[in-house]
Amino acid sequence: FCCLGLSSARAPGVLREVLAHRRRAKVHDYSLPGNPFYSYDDTSVRRQSISGVAPLLYFRFVAFLVLLCFVIFLLLLVGLLLPQLSEGDKGVVPLPKALPKKNLGAAETGHAIALYVLCIIIVVHWMTNQNRTVKHDVEEEPHLRNYALVAEGFPKSARSPHEV
Repeated sequence: FCCLGLSSARAPGVLREVLAHRRRAKVHDYSLPGNPFYSYDDTSVRRQSISGVAPLLYFRFVAFLVLLCFVIFLLLLVGLLLPQLSEGDKGVVPLPKALPKKNLGAAETGHAIALYVLCIIIVVHWMTNQNRTVKHDVEEEPHLRNYALVAEGFPKSARSPHEV
């Protein structure tokens, strides 16, 4: 594959068309004169719709997954440290309020419930934000579904689509 990249172009006309298509296919900022490309460093694809709502929703989903992984990691770390915060055989843990060994099961159950409830709240919040983003896009951005084509003046004698 590397050897093909170093060889000369066999069809320069096709190469010119490919490069022209590549320039046309990249997203442009049509609100500015000259339609420049979007700035690589300044464009937040989680907040700005550069080529429709799908990339916006995708990058928001990726950010949500990262946030959810960090929250679950931190909460699981707290659950891992719960037994160390209890009174053991070696005496009391040097904390102001140590958890008695008999209440450790209840604390672990409460921790698991809190973990699931917090994750569900985060997921529901993300779902409502995604829904709000789609609704905003549908209401504010122009879409083809907002336009209709009206054709008039067909011959009265036309009975099939082929005659039209």
